[in-house]
Amino acid sequence: MTFFVLQNPKADSGDAVSDFLPIDGAPIGDAPRCDVCGKYVGMCPLLPPVRIELDGWGSSWGDIAFGPGDQVLISQRLKEAVAEAGLNGFTSLDLAEVVKVRRRRKSLSGNPPDYWLAAVVRSKAMLEEGASGLERDVGGVCSTCGLGGVIKRVRRVVLQPDTWSGEDIFFARGLPGTILTSERFKSLCNALGIANCSLVGAETFGFDHYPQDFR
Repeated sequence: MTFFVLQNPKADSGDAVSDFLPIDGAPIGDAPRCDVCGKYVGMCPLLPPVRIELDGWGSSWGDIAFGPGDQVLISQRLKEAVAEAGLNGFTSLDLAEVVKVRRRRKSLSGNPPDYWLAAVVRSKAMLEEGASGLERDVGGVCSTCGLGGVIKRVRRVVLQPDTWSGEDIFFARGLPGTILTSERFKSLCNALGIANCSLVGAETFGFDHYPQDFR
């Protein structure tokens, strides 16, 4: 199975880059923890009623908008397409009220689409650390959530065999904050021309939080 990473495009890298912030005082839930070791496995979720400020950086609105946490906004069009295709991975969908709009380009006109705040499932899929080239500072690793110490860098994303259970959009254990998708999700987005959807092959995705190590 081939997997992909859903990236947050930079403001100058696309024609439909969109992002959001919750309004001040928005209700926030507790960050999820591992049931075994107690480590945090995600960020505090935004709770309904969902009220947001929306920024558009291109000449059109994205079907996906990224925020400061683990949740994303998806347009009505993408929501309906995912449901019609029978894809899975969103654990909740709450209609968002856009209370403020900022158009960062004069060419961006028209009202934004209806957006839904989508929470992404935390899968049983587990990162294969060795094959992924993961390096961390010292610290024991929990066998349940895959966390321990501080992740310094990852060269690629490889999942342990037989741990993925068929989700089309998900977080894998051992790699918090990185949204993965299936080939089915990518094919749907390509077919519909889903805007602001940057999907890169998991085998080519990586990051380095400590580049100074190699100076």
